[in-house]
Parts: sequence; structure tokens; C-alpha cells
Amino acid sequence: MNSERFINPYNFVPLVGKCQKEKRNKGNLTGKITCTLETKTPLFIPTANEESSDFFHYDDEKIPVIPGSELRGTIRSVFEAAFNGCLSQVNTEYFHRRSKDIKYPGIIRKTEAGWELQKCKKGKIDNKPGIQEGMPAFYNVLQKKKTSFTIESKERQRYRNKGFIHIGEQGPDGIAKFIFAPIGKAIKVECLEIERLEQILLLYNNNDEHSGYHEYMKLFKKIKDQQSPLDKDLVLPVYYYENNGVVGYLAPAAISQEVFMKTLQTILGVQGSYSPCECSTKICPVCNLFGFVSKADARASRVRFGDAMITTNPPFYESTIRLPALGAPKPGAVEFYTEVPANIRENYWTYDYYKIGKKRISLKPGEIKIRGRKFYWHHEVDDDLLKPINPKEEIPEMECNVKPLKKNHKFVFTVFFEQLTEDELRQLCWVLDFGGSESHAHKIGKAKPLGFGSAQIKIDKIMTRTIDKKSGQWTLNEYKHHLYTVETNDEMKILLDIMQYPAKVQGKVQYPKVSSKGQGVNDAASHKWFTKNMEGNRFKQVLPTIKEELEPTSVSKWLQVKPTNK
Repeated sequence: MNSERFINPYNFVPLVGKCQKEKRNKGNLTGKITCTLETKTPLFIPTANEESSDFFHYDDEKIPVIPGSELRGTIRSVFEAAFNGCLSQVNTEYFHRRSKDIKYPGIIRKTEAGWELQKCKKGKIDNKPGIQEGMPAFYNVLQKKKTSFTIESKERQRYRNKGFIHIGEQGPDGIAKFIFAPIGKAIKVECLEIERLEQILLLYNNNDEHSGYHEYMKLFKKIKDQQSPLDKDLVLPVYYYENNGVVGYLAPAAISQEVFMKTLQTILGVQGSYSPCECSTKICPVCNLFGFVSKADARASRVRFGDAMITTNPPFYESTIRLPALGAPKPGAVEFYTEVPANIRENYWTYDYYKIGKKRISLKPGEIKIRGRKFYWHHEVDDDLLKPINPKEEIPEMECNVKPLKKNHKFVFTVFFEQLTEDELRQLCWVLDFGGSESHAHKIGKAKPLGFGSAQIKIDKIMTRTIDKKSGQWTLNEYKHHLYTVETNDEMKILLDIMQYPAKVQGKVQYPKVSSKGQGVNDAASHKWFTKNMEGNRFKQVLPTIKEELEPTSVSKWLQVKPTNK
């Protein structure tokens, strides 16, 4: 297979300048907006049961309905990008990524002065009844292939040296077991590194593939929860990375995931104050309109979205089809999710550090920046994907059966608003129909990377309510929103580029993959592309910007499908 350009299914509208958070007033416009939504590609929104293949509906007749909550989420995301709102939906979990850097064996223990690590040599051992993680073991000479040892006290006298058992996970040759033998002086370990280790163990223990670390986690908790006096023989074997005498990135395996301590929320706090709003007196324009809830404060929404009801006739649905496992890059993939830190394009970086050769250099706050707000390109669904399947066939892991809504169906829905200013109402109208454009669309529902969910919204009528203060009577008046304009900013221009329907990009829209010709399915998976892309301690390619994707001259410059070499 020859190299073939592809367009990643999503890209980012950048964060421009600073998110303006201030005290904001309400307006005096109250009323409703009636809209028509038309599906431009097949669309799928699951019922309350996420495992169901059925489209969202109210009753046994299975008449499709688009929930107001789905519309609200879609419109709010576009509003935030167009009018410089905060990022209201922020993942608070730690980023993580598998590191290929080899780590060294050691043991950690808790002392009265804090945590410490001792470097170790290691030797491989065979299985013996009763051996457990961290258990003392006695030996004479460590052997890489096989070490003779004992754990019985009556036999200790003929063994001169003491180490500790480490039990790995199931591998091709069974479960690997080692003796970690301490050497040299103890080194102080910062509490931050203990927290990082705990996060890795939580990550592994929440993954069925790493079930071998459940006992390891129990030992870690036992050591951590110790109260004075402390047991010096209560130790945890670890692998660690060392840089200029400082140890860190502790893990249960020599090649493992690494957890990064800069979270999205902390990055956004430095990057233009785009972290979610928490105070009603310092609030972004979007949270002021759509509302927010924090631990300390809250603001009620002044807009409400009704469910969208279908107005066109059956047949509503495609036949049952199978959605493949998407294998999307995760936020740990900094070459897609972050801006290239200054002067290190030819190197490798994470959320915590960048590398020059094998040397790691810490990134300071503000030196790592996320690319912006994530949106998906509009493109047609592949005809092969819409081919009917037998719904009774066994569904492969990570795949699912769905019965999507056909394209070219129309729905009507109403947006109710209360106490909006003129600017807020005009902005809301612009976000709904992109200023009356017929060449832009929203993305709604599941399987957006595969082309599903493109839908255009048209504003049919806007009515505002006027109340006579003397009589208390109210009247509805039509609001001629199309007579007003909204000032275009840089974010809106870039947003319109990616919301263009259909997208004006040149290349196949798909997640990165390599050729699978003559190979197993796993060899074509996205992670293979990412593995090849960061060979040699640097990223060969990074995600182009929206502007770069749309440049005609970029066709030969950017992301290519690269066959595997076997």
C-alpha cells in the first residue's frame, strides 16, 4: 500500500487571548426561538441504555426524538468557541502515556522522615509456594536467568544476602518473578512521586488487562497507611527513572505508563484563565447565559432547549449496522492535543517534560498549552459502513450495533430564553444557524469521527414577550434577528472553517492507521501509527492546524498512512 494522506477526524479551534471573567448583568428580552433541524448525514443518539442499538425515542412506536439536552450541549460548545467562553467541561483526571524509557529496579519504604528509595540489582527466580509481593528473600549470588534463594528462616544461615520479591504480570513465558537486592545509600523520594505511583496503580487496577497488580496495590496501601513505629522490612519493589540524582516516575514495571501531574484544569488556569467558571461575580459570557455549578457558587441557565420532534415521514432508520472500534487518540497524545512547546519541534515532549536525547527537562507552568476546543470535520459516511449486518451475530469487543437515523429528516424544536441582552440574543441566533449560513452545520450524537451526526439548523421565528407593567398583560412580538449582525472575531473565523459542510479538506477523513495488508487487525490499529511516529526520541509529525489542513499546498506535507515494516 502506498502512502496516503489522511485528515484526522477532529481538530482544534485555538484559545485566543484571555477568557474575560467579570460581573455581568441580565437583559430584558424574554421569549422563544422556533427552529428546524435537518440531518445531512445519518445520525445516532442512543436511548438511556447506552448498550441499546435503538435511536432515542419515547414509546414503543420508536419515533425518533433528539433530546433537548443533546441540542443544548452541542450549541453550548459552539457558543464557547465563538464567543470566548471558558472550557466548561474539563476532565479532572491525570493525563498518562506509555513510556518506552527503560527504568531501573529499586525498593521504596516509608520512614519517619518521609519516603526513601534504594537502588537494586535484580535476579530472576522460579516459582515457590507461598512467595508474595515484597516478601524478604535470601540468596548468595544474583543470577539473571535463575537465582537460588530461600524465604524460610531456618535456611537463612547459608545465604549471605537479603532481597525482596517482585512479581510481575502474566507474559508470553508466564508470570515473571524477581529478587530486588538493595545496593547503596537510600535516596529521598518526594511525596509528589508517591502520588504519581498511586495514580498509575489506580490506572492499572481499573483495567482488566492489568489484573496482576491488585496485590501490588494492597501492599502499597499497607505501606502508605503505616503509623509509627514503622517496619523497615515493609517495602515495595518499583522501577524508577533517575535524572541528575533525582528519582521519580515510579512504576510496577520496567516499561509502563507514566502519569503527568499537570492536569487540564491547572494548564487552563495559566493559559488565559480558561478553566471552568466558579464564581458568579467573575463569570465568562457563556456561563452567564447557560449557567454553571461549582463547589462554591452557581448560576441558573437563562436558556432552555426543548426536545426536537420529527416532522418527516418514515422510513426513519437505516438497517442495523456495526460501528467499528474507533481507537481515537487520547489526550495523552500531546502531538495532537497540545501546541508544540517553543524550540523543541524535533524532540519529544509530555505534559511534564521535554527531551533532548535521553535527558528530560521539566516544563514550567505556562510552557505547555493545549491546542484549544475540539471539533469534528463534516464528511460523508462510508457506504461500506452502512451495509446491513445480521443483528444476531456476535459483536466483537469494542464494537457495537446501531440503527441510525437516515439523512434528510427534519425536526422542529424550541429554545426558550429569559432576560437576555440584545448582544446575547444575537449571539445565540448566530450560534444556532451560523448567521443564516447554508454551508455550515453542527455535529450531534455518536460516531462523529465516522461522518455521523452532521445537521443544519434553521431559525424559523423568534418571538419576544412584552409585559404591560400597569395591566400585567403580556404580548408576543416577532424579533427580526436577521436585520442585525454579529461582529466576527478570530475564533469565529476558524470555527467556521471546521464547521463547513461539507468540509473542504483534501484526503480521507479517518483516524491514523498503518497498512494492514497481509497482517492482523491489531497491526493496523491507531496505536501502531503513534508508535512509529515517535521513534528516535522525537515526534516525526504533529497534528496540523485547521488553517494548514485547508491549504492546497499541504496535501503532500502532512499526515500520511505509513505501511508497517515486517
